[in-house]
Amino acid sequence: MTVLKGYLIGAVYAAVCLLFSTLLYKLGISKKYTRKTVHILIGFEWIILNHYIGPSYHLLIICLSFLALLIFTYKKGLMQMISSDADNAPGTVYFCVSMSVMSLVSWLRPEFMLPFGIAVFCTSLGDGFAGVVGQAVRRFNPHIWQSKTLFGTLASFIFSFGVCAVFDNIYALGIPLWGLVSLALTGAVLELVTGAGLDNVTLPLGTFLLSYLLIFRSAALIEYIVPVLLTPLLLGIVIKRRILTPVGTAFAVILDLAVSLAFGNMGFLMMALFLCGGVLIDKIKRKFVAEGDGLEKKDDKTRDAYQVLANGALAFVFSALYLAFNNEAFLFAFMAAAAEAFSDTAASGFGSLSRGAFDLFKMRRIEKGMSGGMSLIGTLASLLGAALTALIPFAFGVIRLRGFLLVVICAFSGALFDSFLGSLVQVKYRCGMCGKLTESPVHCGDKCAKVSGISFVNNDAVNFVSSLFASALAIIFYVYLL
Repeated sequence: MTVLKGYLIGAVYAAVCLLFSTLLYKLGISKKYTRKTVHILIGFEWIILNHYIGPSYHLLIICLSFLALLIFTYKKGLMQMISSDADNAPGTVYFCVSMSVMSLVSWLRPEFMLPFGIAVFCTSLGDGFAGVVGQAVRRFNPHIWQSKTLFGTLASFIFSFGVCAVFDNIYALGIPLWGLVSLALTGAVLELVTGAGLDNVTLPLGTFLLSYLLIFRSAALIEYIVPVLLTPLLLGIVIKRRILTPVGTAFAVILDLAVSLAFGNMGFLMMALFLCGGVLIDKIKRKFVAEGDGLEKKDDKTRDAYQVLANGALAFVFSALYLAFNNEAFLFAFMAAAAEAFSDTAASGFGSLSRGAFDLFKMRRIEKGMSGGMSLIGTLASLLGAALTALIPFAFGVIRLRGFLLVVICAFSGALFDSFLGSLVQVKYRCGMCGKLTESPVHCGDKCAKVSGISFVNNDAVNFVSSLFASALAIIFYVYLL
């Protein structure tokens, strides 16, 4: 009798979802919203199925029946309110395919039922609201991957994290905070990079497997699961979007391997934050800063090997030293180096959005974007960048509050030291043809006149020395304060 109720209530709920979406469509609501309405609402079907049916062949029958219905309606064009004009990708059909696969696995292995629910809701709410928010927010919402937007991706992460946290609380799953973040990040990245509706396959199946590992496998077995899952995705993004040169990509892979082996999921996420956060900040900066403002630097669309080494060489060195000697001083040095790199990136990126800049070390106003310049926005962004990076090892339980504060202080101090070097030491040239201030000795096809600084100290050298300063400070703090 209970199973029969599940069939009836499940069928009625699915029909109500489709009818509600049809009503919205008839009232003139755009298809881009009506199809997401079904996408969001249909996830709650799992609650009905779990309560009345559970992991059984009945669950598979319901999912397959709904799949057959969706395929038929798409073929006949009967449900325009859930079709896509952009790419004709039947995302709802793909979602139902994933649900059918997960229902089969749950029937064979009942312990997969809760990971099934997490995956369904991460897809339903995370992917669903990513589309709604991405389409609704027009201003200050740059595209970061094909048609995917910044705020859409943030919505995917926030709703996926909320789903995972609710499941963990209701069912007492015991997933640590870093695991919840990893699940949400996995869902957001898969939603971001998988197009043509196939995110409704990669997102649920990816979160399905990862949540199972987090719930039922020991920490030793999943210590490296995040880099294993996300490295191929990030590498694909880097290559396709040409974020790094080929040599820079090779160095980044070596760095990823060393950091992941030394510090597992935590180390990988810290470096991933720097890479992904840096790309997002660059996009925002290019969108809102007029071309030609401030100091003209290298093309920041593609990072070369020197830039990878400047920001990642010390992370590699401290990872290798930690692997060799297992000394926590090297762990603190690594955390400070990673936090300083992102802190400096955030400062320079958001500092370019300010109206002006002030050279604290020469006590004068300068053009925004010039090395050595500081602004209120840039300084706050620098502090926030350091805190966000240090929050990752704090969430993993690697450091406590005191260690978190020390890492933030070291990273922020390194970013300030970067401004000091940029002001007083870094080389700057003036182009005789266009009059622009530049770091390159050649501009507009002609040699430039040196204005200030030391010839061999460019921006890459400044970044390296600043990171070294933060790392050295972290080792000193570890020895004397921890």
